[in-house]
Amino acid sequence: MPTVTQLRQQLVLLLGDGMPTCGNSECPIPREKLDVRALVVHHKDGKGDEDRRRFTDDGTIASVHYGWSKAARKYYQHYLDHPDEAKRKLQNLCVYCEKMEAVKAREKQKAFRHHQKGKSSKSP
Repeated sequence: MPTVTQLRQQLVLLLGDGMPTCGNSECPIPREKLDVRALVVHHKDGKGDEDRRRFTDDGTIASVHYGWSKAARKYYQHYLDHPDEAKRKLQNLCVYCEKMEAVKAREKQKAFRHHQKGKSSKSP
């Protein structure tokens, strides 16, 4: 039986059509320098937490992030068994691009909250 790490690496290669590739077309890291260990499986729609809950017994998400968990095994195996769904929903991102996605999302949330705060303080 493959380990969770091996399943994750198989999914990364599936998403990269057999190569360790970053799904960000503007990735600053040269393709030949990418290593499968430095790639993460990223949900294109930003709903990764919601999706990962499907594979846990108790509806939590944290357990999926740990390689030893039963949920992580189910998660990776599901997408390996359903490659069309995997390619539709998921992409690889190198750790740099994945971090930048998180930074951009936080900045967007902060700007939205600031905008909402400004709207509520204005009198009609």
